[in-house]
Amino acid sequence: MTKSPSRPCVKRLFALSGNRCAFHACRTPLVDVKTGSIVGEVCHIKGEKPTAPRHDATQDNETRHGFDNLILLCNVHHKIIDGNEDDYPVPVLLQMKCEHESKFECDECVDDQLSDAFVSKALSIIGN
Repeated sequence: MTKSPSRPCVKRLFALSGNRCAFHACRTPLVDVKTGSIVGEVCHIKGEKPTAPRHDATQDNETRHGFDNLILLCNVHHKIIDGNEDDYPVPVLLQMKCEHESKFECDECVDDQLSDAFVSKALSIIGN
């Protein structure tokens, strides 16, 4: 049973993020390049827990923790989105994810070292 996103899934998310929060017009980096501080969060579009916003009880764990149900956000926008569920339903978040990731599909602006740092930290946080 999948309990968290896989390392390849998080690495793919980060590579397609351009090191930026997916919220419209947010320029917050997910990893501060100067300090290495991880400020980005791996967020579920359909909530992980039954009490989470947009939770789908019919969704299996593999799908829940899969690429298509995850979006990378800064901590501020993660809180805003989950605190305003009516303003950010699943279709809005899927569109936001699609538009953001399509900007960076062909760019090589995230190097392996930065990507590995993000993935390691993100997975350690998710595991706790």
